[in-house]
Formats: sequence, C-alpha cells, structure tokens
Amino acid sequence: MNLGWRVRDAIWTNDSDLLIEVRSNVFTEEQGVSRDIDCDGKDPECIHFLAETDSGNPIGSARLHNDGKVGRVAVLKEWRRYGVGAEIMKNLILRAESLGMVQTYLHSQVAVVGFYQFLGYIKEGPNFDEAGIPHVLMTRVTDNT
Repeated sequence: MNLGWRVRDAIWTNDSDLLIEVRSNVFTEEQGVSRDIDCDGKDPECIHFLAETDSGNPIGSARLHNDGKVGRVAVLKEWRRYGVGAEIMKNLILRAESLGMVQTYLHSQVAVVGFYQFLGYIKEGPNFDEAGIPHVLMTRVTDNT
C-alpha cells in the first residue's frame, strides 16, 4: 500500500542533501554511527535511490556501487513496515540487472537479515563488526546468470 510516497532515481550532485538527511537520521542519530564512516567518499561513483513523500520529504535511501555492492539502505523509523525499504531494493535490483550485473552483495546488519532474505539474499560466512554493529555478508544472484 502506498501512503503518498514514491521511489525515484537520485543524482548525487543534485540530491546529496536529501540522501544525507535520511542517512544521518538513521545511521548517525538513531544508531550512533560516526558521520565519517557514513560519508566514505564513494557516493559520487554510486547510483542512488531516494524514497520521498508526495510533498518531496525524504524518507528512505540506498546506493549501488558499480561493483555490485549495495549500501546505505535506510528508512526513517516512522516509515518502516510500509514497504518503503522493499520498494527501494526492488528498484535497485532491477537497475543492477539492467546494467548486466550477475550478483549484488551487501553487509546486512544482523537484526535485519530477514528483510534481505525476503528479497532473495543469502547469508555468506560469519558475522562481523562494522561501525560497532554486528553484520553479515549477503549475496543475491540476479536474473542475468
């Protein structure tokens, strides 16, 4: 069900403030991750996705690196459980496939592994610490194989 929001492609040079707003809210304020870790300098080389309300307020984000790494998947707390994250990821997966990628991968926080499994990702290897939060590597083979 769509409660007045949409997912669109975002251009880093135009939309960085909106993307950073979501990420800062989720990663820095909510989870205590250092802004230096979030802002790793890779954003200009990534494809970005932005979920926003019909009035243009940012509510979710994600990025796809050209090596297939998915990152910075974030949805504002009050917008979780409405399908925002799943819709962002579906857009990202379709884009990866349209670019000919045969696999995408990500470092999932252990607490949300089930979300990524629902989208076809598979856990690979042991848990590890990233930014003080338990993570696990997950991969998903695209329809291009």
